[in-house]
Formats: sequence, structure tokens, C-alpha cells
Amino acid sequence: MVDFTAHHSLWGKLQRRTWAERWLLVEAAWWLAFMATALRLAPFKRMVAWLGLELATEAQPGLMSAPRPEIAAVGWAVRAVAARIPGKGTCLVQALAAV
Repeated sequence: MVDFTAHHSLWGKLQRRTWAERWLLVEAAWWLAFMATALRLAPFKRMVAWLGLELATEAQPGLMSAPRPEIAAVGWAVRAVAARIPGKGTCLVQALAAV
């Protein structure tokens, strides 16, 4: 017998979100799937270059400033979706999806 309570609970949570939050969740799901696939197909250094990032050789001062609300929202969406999609939850995939 299938337990639908978890499905209904998740659906209820989604319905209580604003349209902007729902769209952010859709974007997070897309980027998580894309980055997970891209990391399987391309070397990490190529991904870093494609994203316009630089590999740091030492800690960069000032990067840990107070997060802006939109950054916090992206982090929430990526974590929420990654927790519910199998195989997309590695920290590297989440970090790249949030970029």
C-alpha cells in the first residue's frame, strides 16, 4: 500500500509558497539537474571557467559578509530541492547550482 501523506504534506507546503518562491524552486531544480549532468560530462576546471569563476589558492578575505535576502532565498531553494531530488544533493552540485 502506498503512503500518500508525505506527498500531500509536500504539496501543501508548495501551495503555501508565493509564486516567486515556487519559481525559485523550479529554477533551483533545473540548475541542480543541469550542474549534476555537466559535472559528469565536463572536467571541473572547465566548469569553473564556463561559470566565470577562479580557483582560489588561499582564503579570500571579506567573502563572508552578511548575506543579502535574495542570496539567502537562492540558498533556501537549492537546499530544499536538493533534499528532495535523488542524486542532486552533493555540496559541489548545490554550490554550482547556486552560482
